[in-house]
Amino acid sequence: MSLDLAHKTKLRIFKLSWIILMFGTISDLIITERLTFPIRLSSIALMIYILTFMFIADLKNIKNLLLDKSTLLIICTLGLLLITAFISSIFSNMSRTALNVTFFRYTLYFACFIITLAYTKNFEEACTFLLRSFIFFNLFIIISCFFDFYIPRFNRILINHFGHMEGRHSLYLVPSGFVTDSDLTAFSIALSYLLVILHFDKFKLKYFLYFFSLPAGFIFGMLASRSALIVIISICIFFFIFKYIERKKLLISLSIFFVIQLLTPQTQARIGQFFNKTYIEDEMTTGRPMIWRAAFIAFQTSPVIGIGSAVFFLESRDFLTFAGEEISGHKGPAINSDDYWKMDRTNPHSIIFTMLAEYGLVGLLLFLCLLVIQYRFMIKNKMYVSLVFISGLLFVSLLSNYAPYYRYYMLICIVLYILNKDNMLVPKKENLLTNK
Repeated sequence: MSLDLAHKTKLRIFKLSWIILMFGTISDLIITERLTFPIRLSSIALMIYILTFMFIADLKNIKNLLLDKSTLLIICTLGLLLITAFISSIFSNMSRTALNVTFFRYTLYFACFIITLAYTKNFEEACTFLLRSFIFFNLFIIISCFFDFYIPRFNRILINHFGHMEGRHSLYLVPSGFVTDSDLTAFSIALSYLLVILHFDKFKLKYFLYFFSLPAGFIFGMLASRSALIVIISICIFFFIFKYIERKKLLISLSIFFVIQLLTPQTQARIGQFFNKTYIEDEMTTGRPMIWRAAFIAFQTSPVIGIGSAVFFLESRDFLTFAGEEISGHKGPAINSDDYWKMDRTNPHSIIFTMLAEYGLVGLLLFLCLLVIQYRFMIKNKMYVSLVFISGLLFVSLLSNYAPYYRYYMLICIVLYILNKDNMLVPKKENLLTNK
């Protein structure tokens, strides 16, 4: 039962619970590993968010949420996809782990999605707050990336307690800060940068866009993410053509953002790889094409309902071995040795192959239905800014190693969907540096 609190008090509680949720999801600290399933800070933050909603929820607004046909259709499709995940996980050969992932990750974030939608019905300021919080939390991520690269002790803390990858790009460390995956860090920074560009006139600080471009561009250069880079270039071309921002300011901002990247050793190494024939050949034989082939082999073992949530990650070594044997045409120690396989426990590197391998044809069909529903809604309502942003999300999801495995990725999807309802824009008079 909802407590009898004033509207402003409820709004403050919502904001506080969302900040806790974002901080907990980004800083995915493992609090204890003594139990069968480790307790994470993200899980605690998520439970706080859900329980807080139960105390301040307005049932009338939940009812209004369900009366919105487009939203209801999305919720129902996601619900069916979640049911498919449960069925796949129940019949999986690793059902205990698969069910744990399905419930404690996907189900709880599905609840988080519905709760956040309900908050936007209850509070007019909710969308603006979500945008503001996303931008400023990315500043927090950027700072943590600086510490990650320049302070080795901080990097070791992230590895030991935050599930941080010991990722390197050529000879150089790729910092991801508190976010577990460097490509996900790059995409998050890319989105925040694009949102700052789109709302440049809503910041009281006159040169905030340029100030943001400097550290964002430098860290983005360290991450050297090709897919996120393509998203930035594509959406900025869209902004330039349709004049969503003054062209001079856009060009100055982009100049700062890209020139500063050239100072990073990771970007310099990435440029060198484009002229390295051996690297390109290795990328095609042991990179994504190999992983996608392995995911397709996993799909063939259970084509209707899939192998279950996160099972490909746990059994990827076997599937990669089978894929290598198919390509090379022979079995042998060269394929099965640790020296050859460096991709033990990897993700499918594509949301399409994730759906196909883990939830079969049923899951893939439901996911495609979800895309059709969303794209039809955006096109019908001429929401072209949303269209390019959601297309950017889809593009990196088709190529990334994190979708939908990482919790922070799901939180990004929630923020984008909320902002999508208003074509990624907030009221013109809104000041994103203050609450006024």
